[in-house]
Amino acid sequence: MSENRIAQNFGAWGLLKYALPTVCMMLFTSIYTMVDGVFVAQFVSVDALSALNIVNPLFSLVMGFGVMLGAGGSAVIAKNIGEGEEQQAFDNLSTLVFFGTILGLVLMVLLLVFMEPILSLLGATEILMPYCKEYCYYIVGFLAPWVLELMFSSYFITAGKPQIGLIATLCSGVFNIVGDYVLIVVVGMGIRGAALATGLATCIPVVIALIYFFDKEHSLHFGRIMNRPRMILKSCANGVSEMISNLAAMVITLSYNLIMLRLAGEAGVAAITVILYLEFLFTAGLYGFASGIAPIISYNFGAQNRVRLRRVVRDAYVFIAAASVILYAACMFGNEFLVGIFVAPGTELFAMASGGLRIFATGFLFAGFSLMTSNMFTALSNGGISALISTLRSFVFVLICLISFSTLWGITGVWCAVPVAEVLSLIVCGICIALFYKRYFSLAK
Repeated sequence: MSENRIAQNFGAWGLLKYALPTVCMMLFTSIYTMVDGVFVAQFVSVDALSALNIVNPLFSLVMGFGVMLGAGGSAVIAKNIGEGEEQQAFDNLSTLVFFGTILGLVLMVLLLVFMEPILSLLGATEILMPYCKEYCYYIVGFLAPWVLELMFSSYFITAGKPQIGLIATLCSGVFNIVGDYVLIVVVGMGIRGAALATGLATCIPVVIALIYFFDKEHSLHFGRIMNRPRMILKSCANGVSEMISNLAAMVITLSYNLIMLRLAGEAGVAAITVILYLEFLFTAGLYGFASGIAPIISYNFGAQNRVRLRRVVRDAYVFIAAASVILYAACMFGNEFLVGIFVAPGTELFAMASGGLRIFATGFLFAGFSLMTSNMFTALSNGGISALISTLRSFVFVLICLISFSTLWGITGVWCAVPVAEVLSLIVCGICIALFYKRYFSLAK
């Protein structure tokens, strides 16, 4: 059985190299998610693009369960490995995957039964409802694979094989892009084609993961399915910040949609859809790096190697700072090109989205620090602090700023909400690190 790579002594470049597959995976995931929006905007209609954002809060909830069980379970499994309890890690992996499958099936049934009232609550207007229903009916059967795909992306990192997760995501992304073209453009299925292409694409990483983890020769593989509700609850507690982030995204996206519908109608929803797609792209790499190195933090925490732990965290924050500046500059200089991918230049919608992005993008300078700090506390099995940071950053601060600023300054206030919320979150992160520094990083006995 091969040695797990997370036990290595990582330097700065080694850390970046280890996290790079996860960074690429998240970037590619965001790109092929954006492609759905591009194809729908260009070959269906702007209203169909708006419909994608109307249903997005619903799927943020589904993603939340997958990311929670993935990140939280990964912390448990990596800690098991660091403590030398490998068989327990194998059994926990199997148990979590089984639980995730059942959860995905339950979510599928609930959505089928309550679809129309849920879509009405999400703000689907008479114009947008047909698009929303078509999309949901075609993607609902793939909710269980979707949950598992998100879980396995974290477990590949813990297994010391992030490159396999990257390959799986690349295969899925290529299939999704080709599927969008074939089903939307060639076959003419419209928004139904986007849903079907996305759903089928989620199955590819799941199949690859099942093949890998069933192989007993690998350092992390399936064991026995056990009755371990406490372990599942612990995993959920560890990953609750990631769940909260997705729940917050659900509420925030819903709030954006309702506010923009009030201020600018369906065109306003289309504008915020474009900006949220681009936000996903520009923060994906930062999140990928933070989650990519989390198992290394968990392992060194479990092994009580504080010297390595301090060095890993220090190098991580240096990378986050540099990357944040680069991403902000790229967004500002490439503003019109990025918006033009979705919307024809010279239109009122283009002007609205382009102007909004210039203000909104300021938040990218600060977002990475909060993402890194939240993931770090998750990796240290301190789900409470991680959840606090995620709740304040992704929900409380944004919602307060969004409601108050939009009331005071209209659409301009909508664009200002996230940058202000990110600055407030940065302050909270600094306080949390100062309070818990001695517990996790002090070399004193």
